[in-house]
Amino acid sequence: MSMRRSVRTTLILCMGPEQSDLRPDTPALRALIQTTVERAQARLTKISTDTLLFMGNWHQAIPTLLVQDPVLEPVDKLVWMVILLQARETGGRTGFPRYDTIAEKANIRSTSTISRAIAILRMTRWLTLCASIRDAQGQFRGNVYALHDEPLPLIDTLHLDANYFRFVEQSLTHHHARVCRVATAVLDSLDEDILAGENITAPVPLLEQRAQIALSRKTKKPQRYLELIGWPAPVAGGPKASAFNAEQKRLDQDARLIISKELGHERIQVVSIYLG
Repeated sequence: MSMRRSVRTTLILCMGPEQSDLRPDTPALRALIQTTVERAQARLTKISTDTLLFMGNWHQAIPTLLVQDPVLEPVDKLVWMVILLQARETGGRTGFPRYDTIAEKANIRSTSTISRAIAILRMTRWLTLCASIRDAQGQFRGNVYALHDEPLPLIDTLHLDANYFRFVEQSLTHHHARVCRVATAVLDSLDEDILAGENITAPVPLLEQRAQIALSRKTKKPQRYLELIGWPAPVAGGPKASAFNAEQKRLDQDARLIISKELGHERIQVVSIYLG
C-alpha cells in the first residue's frame, strides 16, 4: 500500500462519519434498507435475487449530471437508465433487474459489459450496495442496492456501504483495464484532497456539492491542460485547434488523451466538453 493510500486509510478510520454529519435522509434510508432486508428474508425462495431501492424524485427526465458525467461511458449511463426503468415499473422498491433483463432492454450482448458498468456505477457512487440478504442457514440470497439521481456524498456512501473502499481498492486489479483506470482515478482524487488538507468524510451540503461539480468541470480540466501543454485550453481563452501547427496539434492530442485516461476512459471527444 502506498504512503498516500496509508494516509487515506488512517484518516478514514480516525474521521469515522458521525450521525450528525449525514444527510437527513441517509439514516432514514438505512432504516428502510433494514426493513427491506427483513421483508426479503421473510419471503425467501430457493432462487437468489438482489433487491433495489430507487432514492430520488419521480420524474421522466434523466439527470443532467448523469448525462454529463465525464467518467461514465454511454453503456454505463444506459445500464443506469434500465435499472431506473425497473424501479419505476414497480414503485421504487423492487427486485434488482437480472443481467439478461438489462441486456435485453439495453441491447447489450455481453453480461460482462453489464457487470463492468455496475462496478463503475458503484465506484462513482451512482449506485450503492447497501446490504446482503442471507437465509436462516446463512446462504447468500441476494443484495440490496440503492440507485441515486446524483452521486452520493462519500460520507453517506460509507454509512450505507462499509465495504466501499475495499471494493474500489480490489478493483485496482480487475481483469478489465477500464475498471482499473476508474478505480485508480477515484482513489487518486481522494488522495489529492487529503494532501490538500481536506476532510474527505466531511458532510457536503447538497447545493454546495452541485456547485463543486460545476466548478470542477470549468476549472480542473483546463488547469490540467495548461500544466501538460504550457498554454491555456480554448475554453480558457487559449488558441483554437484550427490555429495549431503540426507539432501543436500533436501536443494538443497527447494532452487530451492523458486527461481522458485520468477520467477513466480514452474518449478524447468527451474531453472537448471541458477544454473546448
